[in-house]
Amino acid sequence: MAQLKAGKISHMLYPAHTPWFDMGDFICCERSGEETHNLYQACLSKEGCATLLGHELYLCPVAAHGAALAAVPRPEDEYVDLRDDTLLRERLFRFFTRKTHLQACRFCLGGKTRVPRGVQAHHALPYQSISESGELS
Repeated sequence: MAQLKAGKISHMLYPAHTPWFDMGDFICCERSGEETHNLYQACLSKEGCATLLGHELYLCPVAAHGAALAAVPRPEDEYVDLRDDTLLRERLFRFFTRKTHLQACRFCLGGKTRVPRGVQAHHALPYQSISESGELS
């Protein structure tokens, strides 16, 4: 927090009583494009849950961790590689003003179920990897 403040970097710290939500198990949900779009439009993650994973910035933790596990697709326009400073300001602007849903939204449950803070899965959750061609494996 001190580094964020010293660097005058905008940030948010949620109060300890803020609930956590179950976002899913990386299983592709069979919903229409319109339903997925509506889920994205109502999503709080696109407004305040940008996730830095290594050197890559994602709009939400589902997209970040799903991509890291090769459990969800990872299109180039759905993350920003911060090591590449070419037109970084423009790329970040497009990234944060995105109007269309992410591929990861197809795997998200929308955070409708509250879970106790700090309680993680008791065992590894199953998922299917996505190949480079976008096929499930």
